[in-house]
Formats: sequence, structure tokens, C-alpha cells
Amino acid sequence: MRIKTLAIVCLVCTSVLAEQLAIGSWRTHLAYSNTLIIAQTENEVYGVSGGALYSVNKDDLGIELLSKITGLNDNNIAYIAYSEQEKTLIIAYANANIDLLTADGIYNVTDLYRKNMAGSKNINHIYCRGKYAYLSCDFGIVVLDIPRQEIADTYIIGTLGDNVPVLSFFEYNDTFYATTADAIKQAPASGKNLANFENWSTIETPHTKSNKQAVAYNGNLYVLQSDSVVYKQSNGAWNKVYSPIANIGTDSANLYLMEQNSFTVISPSGKRTYNNSGIAMTQYDAENDCFWAAANSAGIAKIGRSDNSTNIFCPNGPAVNYAWRIRYSDGKICVVPGGYAAVFKNRPGYVMQFHDQRWENILAGDFQQAFGVTPLDISDVVIDPNNNEHLYAASFGYGLFEILDGKLIKHYTPANSAIESYLPNTSYPYVWVDALQYDQHHNLWIGNLCASRNDIKVLLNGGTKMVNIKNAATVPIERMTHLMISSVNPNQKWVLSLRNPSGIGVFDDNGTIENQTDDQAMFVSKFTDQDGNTIANEFLYAIAQDHNGTIWVGGTNGIFIITNPNSVFKNNAITAARIKIPRNDGTNLADYLLDNIQINAIAVDGSNRKWIGTESNGVFLVSEDGLETIEHFTSENSPLLSNNIISIGINEKTGEVFFGTGNGLCSYQSDASEGNDTFNNVHAFPNPVREDYSGVITITGLVTDTRVKITDIAGNVVYETMSNGGIATWDGNRRDGGRVATGVYLAMCFGPDGKSHETTKILIINK
Repeated sequence: MRIKTLAIVCLVCTSVLAEQLAIGSWRTHLAYSNTLIIAQTENEVYGVSGGALYSVNKDDLGIELLSKITGLNDNNIAYIAYSEQEKTLIIAYANANIDLLTADGIYNVTDLYRKNMAGSKNINHIYCRGKYAYLSCDFGIVVLDIPRQEIADTYIIGTLGDNVPVLSFFEYNDTFYATTADAIKQAPASGKNLANFENWSTIETPHTKSNKQAVAYNGNLYVLQSDSVVYKQSNGAWNKVYSPIANIGTDSANLYLMEQNSFTVISPSGKRTYNNSGIAMTQYDAENDCFWAAANSAGIAKIGRSDNSTNIFCPNGPAVNYAWRIRYSDGKICVVPGGYAAVFKNRPGYVMQFHDQRWENILAGDFQQAFGVTPLDISDVVIDPNNNEHLYAASFGYGLFEILDGKLIKHYTPANSAIESYLPNTSYPYVWVDALQYDQHHNLWIGNLCASRNDIKVLLNGGTKMVNIKNAATVPIERMTHLMISSVNPNQKWVLSLRNPSGIGVFDDNGTIENQTDDQAMFVSKFTDQDGNTIANEFLYAIAQDHNGTIWVGGTNGIFIITNPNSVFKNNAITAARIKIPRNDGTNLADYLLDNIQINAIAVDGSNRKWIGTESNGVFLVSEDGLETIEHFTSENSPLLSNNIISIGINEKTGEVFFGTGNGLCSYQSDASEGNDTFNNVHAFPNPVREDYSGVITITGLVTDTRVKITDIAGNVVYETMSNGGIATWDGNRRDGGRVATGVYLAMCFGPDGKSHETTKILIINK
């Protein structure tokens, strides 16, 4: 099957994107700190980092990002290679989908992706020869006819005709070679039916370790094995020649040996070593007399052949492609990649901050340098509401860290604070901290799972004293994932327990944190809905309170709401209900909202709508009451990177919604933001609206429930709408659906009090 999409030439680097995105637009926020594969064309060098694709222009050295937003057909790239004859970049995805990037467009080849077969279809390597690309797969070799954009043949080369993973493939002196874990298979490049496994013979390789890759150079075969040793075959015998080697490669003139802190080029003129660390792959550029290299954490490197001069090219982005939790405050998005469930994830500690359209990352090495520890599983981060340069980061294993102006300034441990270890007298990795939240008095609430059951700590305003909330011991929490302070009654703290048991705890400190004699607490692990049915959730993953005070909870089997948060202690019960959506088919039957779908994340936007992230069904945007599904984004119908949604965060100022997915972080510009208390910098964008613009016009800076009337210069109303929080939109059409004429239009904005108002002008230009 072939699908053609037009190539998009205007690819924009994240670091230069304008702050105000068009409503409905997407962008990716991917890590480019693990570039392991490159492919150079006549004008570009492409690199793959963590499944993301980008390029460096050889002439102006500009960086461009490529994704589904710019015309690709899938996410999570596994391998790339360039066919010089066909002037085509072959892009293979982890799910075996294939794109062909040419000057004329992007062609999608779905044959292998759609093929039903048992076992893995992973593509490990691509080799181009003539009009064909040879794909080394986990089951054999797939031959792709590039100009015809279709699979031409499949070679199953196991000794008995069985599937065998092929790790790499190349041609040398009219012979094909395919590397497997324990041998090299060879066959004539022409004159034989290579789909017949009997036409492939076996070259035994050293049995010290398994093979990783093989190449041919200057009449000899070289094989790299898993113990980082390279063997050379000469006169039928294998001899150890190089060690330790991380990767090998070759082109028409050179053999490349990638070592830990350097790479060596062996050519007919001799041998030369270049002192560049982290090089995973190298290609020579004869026109510019340089080497282009996949430089791992550094990105793409351009290295002078004669002088070893090095230039580094890496797009700005987060440190890693995992967003366990996303937090927002005062124009800043913070992301941490930790996480835990029944077992720990053991992810190195990072704190990633997005503000002023750039990512700044605190790396695992920064923690080691500051405090002598490298924390794992940083599972939460909170931004000081009085200073967005002041952060606290929680590690589920290594305690609490304080950050100011991008620098790590304090590490809270059992040795210097009230924070406790889960195992008494035992330090890391048992100092379990999570669930951070500021209250209205600027006290920092801290989840700290510990044996004494003083699971809640409070760092009092000013940060000089930390106290235990002892009455929280009535809340049996084994895995505290969220601590939420009620927006309606700030004395109430709601705690979500993931497991052992799964449930919800709530306690009321009566506004007296240090006097705990007047506290109240309860914990509920089993909930019953309005029809008397048990709400069965083995695990609870998400909790959020909307603008009306209703609490929304998501877990293993869907979503439910808590309707009486203010009266839980008066009634000595937490009242739960499920949202029932009428079928409207004349039966009076209804279905529960997202029944039997695992809910991982819930976020409330400025219009009190709910963004709901699922384990495998993408993202739902539902109305304020949950009865209407406004959007359902999946990786199939949108640029969403994966249907596995891990976390959601919203930039309350702009309405941009960030999704942490199984394939990395992306965002969507919604049509709702938090409304202001007063009109503030009311303006429209784009403005002017030119003849080639087909999106919506956004009016921002509004108060909640602003009524917007669009009039022509004579005062005739052509359109009228209500804001979603602080944003209103207009499609540029009259009420009857026709396009308005060229001219100046007034957006007259009236606050809900009937007194406050503001006006802004919009220039419309038609053909």
C-alpha cells in the first residue's frame, strides 16, 4: 500500500517558535540527547535520537525538526538510511511502518506494518544498493523496491528455513552478507533465488560472544561481538584485532572503529584517531572534507578530517523522552521522568524546565556534583508560586531536593530534616518522597512514605522548620502518588493511594498545622456509585478538582467523581458517582464515561473541561459535566506521539496542553485558558489575518465568561461568542457561515459583571 503526503519544507526548531501558537496546532518536545544513527544526503545530515528525527543543513548549518507535524506518517523512528541512486531517505519506525522522504514528497509504505505475523518485526539495520533497500529484521531480510514504494521480496535465512534475527546486511564483491547473533550468512548478489534459504551458506564466527555487527573492508571480513572485541577474518581464520570497540562502520574508502573517547579511521593512506567521545556512527563527507558523526548526547558532530575541529549541532529539548509528571506555574512547565508502581523504574534523576520557549535541564550529573548522590526516580516537582525559579524535586528513593535559579542548593535527608527512610536506619534508596504541594500560606506539603507512618511532612513558610502530620497515620498509604489541597476548603488535603490498599485519604488540619489535636482524617478504599454498584479499581492513578469543587478520580477501570468533598467529615463518608452518558436511542439506557478504560491522568482547563489521558486509548477532552466528548486524540488521527498517556499538564496562561506519552512529550494549543480577574492585554492573533490563513482567530487576555461581539467598522454585529476561560475564537465568518469582507473589525469584549469591557481591532485581508 502506498500513501503520498506532501513534504513540508518549513520545519521550525522549537527554540524559535513564537509564544502564541495557533489554536489547534501541535508541537513536539523531544529529547535530542541520544543520537546514535545518522544518514547524510547531498545537502543534509539526518540524525535519530530517541526515535526523533532532525537534520543539519550542510550549507547554512541550520537545524530542522521532522515529525508527524511536518508530514511524517508515524512516531518513534528505529533506523534511517539514504539511497544515493534514488535520492531517497528511508525512515523505518519501531512498528515496521516505513516512510520514503524525497524531494517530491513523503511516501508511506505500510506493507510490513500491516502484515500479520507472529513475533517481532523490528527493523535493526538498512542497507541501500541500487534501487533496493535491504531491511535487516527480527525475522529475516525484507527487500524494499524504492522507486515502486513496495516490498519486493523477503529472505528467511535460518539454517532450516526458520526465522532468525538479522542484525546487519551489506554487499561486498557481488556477495551479500547478513549478520546474525552466532554467524554470518552469505549468498550471491545475483543469479540465485535468495528467498530460498538453501542458497544462503554459513560463515562461522568466533563463539566467544554473540555478534553485533559485521562489515567488509579491503578484502577482509570484520565482526564486532558483544564483548566489544573486533575480529578479522583472514585466510579463513578469525583473529582478534581491536578492543574495546563500541561500534564499527565502513564506506567505500574507510573502516571506522568507534571507541569510548575517540574514533579511529583506517584508510589506504594509514590510520588516524580522532579524540571525540561518545561517537556512535561516522560517515565521511568528501565535498566538505569532514566526518559527520552521531555524537550521542552531543547530537550531530561535524569533525574536520585534517584538523579534528569539531562543531556540535543539537536541537533544544528536554533531557529525556519520559514525562512521569508535568507541573505548571507562572509561565513555566516543569517535567520529571521518575515514577514507580509495583516496582521502581530506576530512571536517572532529571528536572526539565520549559520557559521562554526553551528547555533547561538539570542532569543526573548535576546532583552528583552538588550532593555526591545520583538520585533515581524523581517523581514529582513543585514550583514556588512566589518565585518560579524556586523548585523542589522529590525522589522516590533519595529524598527531597531544593533548586533556586537553576542551581541545586539543598538536599533534605533523614540526617538534616524530619524526612524519614522507609527502612529505619537505612539510607538510599529508601528515602521515599513524592506528592509535593504548596498551600495558601506558602507551606510545602510533602509525601514521605516511612515506617513510622508519619507519611506527610510540612516544610513551613520560610523553609526553616519541617513538621510531621501525625494524624495522617490513620490514612494507610503504601504508594502515595498525589497530594491535592482542596481549592474550596484549603484545610482539606486529599491523598491518592496507588496500591496496598488502593484508595483515597482525606484529612482536615483545621488551619492549625502545628496543633494537630483538632485534625480529622479518613480513608476509603471501596466506593459505591449512585446506583449502588461497586466501583472496581484495582489501582488509582489520577485525581483533580474542577472549578466547581467536584473531585475527579481515574483508575484501572475508568473514572468517577466525588460529589461531597466539603461534607465528608459531616457525613463521615466520601460520596462517589459515575458519569452516565445517555445513549439517546429511545431505550433510556446510558453508558458510564470511559468505562473499563485505564485512566492515567486528568487535568482541568480554563473552561472547566477535563483532559483525560488513558493507558492505550489516547486523550479525551470532555465537557464540564463530562457528558460530551469534545475531542478524542489518538496517534492515528493526530500528531499525538503515542496512545499511552502518562501525564498531562496545562499552561494556564496560554492554554497549551502538554501530554507525556510513551514516545515522548508533545503539546496541543487548545482554545481555553484560565481567565484573568480583569481584562489584561486583550489582543487578537494572527493580526492581520491574511488571505492564505484558514485557521481560527484567537482573542486572548479575557476574563472568564467574556461575551465577545465581532462588529464591522459601522457597528454591525457579524459574530458573537463566549470565551473559554480567557480565550475566545472566531473563524472569520459571519453568522450565516460566509466569509467576512476585507476590512477592520472590532472585537468588543464584555465581562460577566456587565460593567467591565475591552475592545481590540482585527484586520481581515481577503483575495
